[in-house]
Amino acid sequence: MWYGGLAGGATTGYSLSITSNGLVLLPLHFIQQTFEQVSWEGEFVTFALLMDGMLYTASWKWNKDAEYELIANFRGLLIRYSGKYKYIQLLNAVTDNFILQAAKAEKGAIFTGWPVWNYALELAKCQRYALEMVRNLKGSASIIGSGSALTEQQAVIFIPTPISLRTDPSVRFNGNIKLVLGSDFWANGINVVSASIQNSSSNGVSIYANVNDGLIPGNWYHLVYMDGEISSFYFNANL
Repeated sequence: MWYGGLAGGATTGYSLSITSNGLVLLPLHFIQQTFEQVSWEGEFVTFALLMDGMLYTASWKWNKDAEYELIANFRGLLIRYSGKYKYIQLLNAVTDNFILQAAKAEKGAIFTGWPVWNYALELAKCQRYALEMVRNLKGSASIIGSGSALTEQQAVIFIPTPISLRTDPSVRFNGNIKLVLGSDFWANGINVVSASIQNSSSNGVSIYANVNDGLIPGNWYHLVYMDGEISSFYFNANL
């Protein structure tokens, strides 16, 4: 897990940004990678960093008792590690920004290259844990899913997903989310006030969508998000 912070002497608040070129590390800012399950004691470890388009590497013997030791200085970017607390830290000790594009720590005295990423597979892995079905800015509207009304206050809606979630998720939404009867005008839709999970399957999630009143039991409804609002609809299948 990566996290960041400020070095002693910093006079500004912490700020971290990611651009199309990479992660921007400001002066007196650091990022830190924690390794929770490693057994590197007495082994050589190599750290590789792609920074501002250039590759930097450093190798050292991992000491489980080391608290906070400098292992490299890449143009003023200080690389430190702690064997005791199991982390590697990157601290910007100069007045310039650094653009960090990739980093890798591995057991062994040489850098063996960057992994070849299958981005579609990585996205699919992430979507098993969290899936944002709608993230709508003003100017568009669409159907999220469809189903039938059970009562005047509740409908069961099936929402297709690109991948099966790892477990039944929780659901969170905000904005202008409505239930619209069949082919009726969307403006006549009824506001959804809450939602909960019924079950999930390999190709989608069924939810209970609740309104205050006005549904016709047995009729078909579309769950939609409407133009004019910032809307989101989010499934969370994390532990």
